Amino acid sequence: MLTLLAYSVLIAIVSLLGGWLPGVIRFTHVRLHALMSLIAGFMLGVACFHMLPHSVKHGGSIDAAMLYLMVGLLGMFFLVRALHFHQHGSVESTDDVEACDHDHDDSHTHHHGSQHPLSWTGVFLGLTIHTLIDGVALATAVALSATPALSQQVTLKLHTFIPPPSNPVKTFLKPWTERIAKASNGRLKVQIYPSMQLGGKPPQLMDQVKDGIVDIIFSLPGYTAGRFPKLEVFELPFVHTDPVSSTLALQDFQAKHLKEEFKDYKVLLLHVHAGSMFMTKKKAITKLSDLKGLKIRTATRAGGWYLKSLGAVPIGAPLPQIPQMISKGVIEGAMLPFEIAPAIKMQELATHFTQLSGKQPRMNTSTFSLLMNKNSYAKLPADLKKVIDENSGRNIAQWAGQNWADIEVPAEKVMRSKSKNRFHTMPPSEVAKMKAAAKPAIDRWLKQMKGKGVDGAALLADARAMIAKYAK
Repeated sequence: MLTLLAYSVLIAIVSLLGGWLPGVIRFTHVRLHALMSLIAGFMLGVACFHMLPHSVKHGGSIDAAMLYLMVGLLGMFFLVRALHFHQHGSVESTDDVEACDHDHDDSHTHHHGSQHPLSWTGVFLGLTIHTLIDGVALATAVALSATPALSQQVTLKLHTFIPPPSNPVKTFLKPWTERIAKASNGRLKVQIYPSMQLGGKPPQLMDQVKDGIVDIIFSLPGYTAGRFPKLEVFELPFVHTDPVSSTLALQDFQAKHLKEEFKDYKVLLLHVHAGSMFMTKKKAITKLSDLKGLKIRTATRAGGWYLKSLGAVPIGAPLPQIPQMISKGVIEGAMLPFEIAPAIKMQELATHFTQLSGKQPRMNTSTFSLLMNKNSYAKLPADLKKVIDENSGRNIAQWAGQNWADIEVPAEKVMRSKSKNRFHTMPPSEVAKMKAAAKPAIDRWLKQMKGKGVDGAALLADARAMIAKYAK
């Protein structure tokens, strides 16, 4: 604002000097017109080469920008024609006209016909409108130049391990970037780099965004075991119910308990998927004993603890490694939701898909994080920070949770599209055994928290109460 005020004062001073200049410098008719042409050309250049591109960029339409340009040009043309007046200046130089053949005295003047009746009215209105329009044009040009950050496009890099054809990219990340672009009128762009295209391995994503190598990441905090221990409470067996309730509860839990764990990040969203089930290549899992000695992939440390308490052999690995691990026999199955399974061809790699009977058909879930580098956020102008804030946290939690519930349906259809595949529901008696077997895994987490001086039991009770509040 101060910069704009300074420029406005400077423009006013220059305008006054322009009015004073003809009084001290003698202008001939030719010189005056040459100077006016120069000034007109300068202003036309500013309009066409500086202001017009900004208009196209901010308005999003070259047709609209050109329409306004033509309206302005034609408007000024007809204004000049309507308010024109006939005027002759005095003869300023014997070089330009022939001298009169009689003497002049100070009281002698020429009258060349009658003056237009609206001459002085035309002068007043014409100069008033002309000055007003010039002032608006100059102020706009100065404002655009004085605040370049408001007119430049900012591009943020979003890095993730998720492959591009997957449901999370198609139904959440891309629509989210489109929301950002629309809300910012195209000034803020988020470019997605899936499948670790910018280098590194999935567990390194947390450090990449923290260190500013990338601006935003979408990843599983569980890939960095032990780094976010309080958050792990949502990944413990039979805490999660459904993606909407758990995601909304996570917003409350984050505000109350996770500020210290995520102090190095600008948290855009924490959420969960619909929950894990068993997807196995050869052996059907219909009872607890079927898991004994089975090598099962899990994404998180808490999932590994639970598998071990069930008698299985947990194998921790990021999502992209699953197909190769199954093909080579390194694992015999994986804990996954339906939604991500088509992206790694589980309809072809697995044969048996097992869920649980009852109100909790999935034994656990994984937490996801959409995190931004704090400096990348701090460098944004205030209005673009607002765009980010309005598309983060509680403002998008309901949408994200519902999205992860919805994308289970088409993904399950893909799994069922192969006639070889079989789908099982574990009976209540076996589910009861599964829940009882969860105690060692929960106790192990509680012990970890106690070692850090944290009341894990209170966190667990809070998580369950928050989820229950939204599950009603």
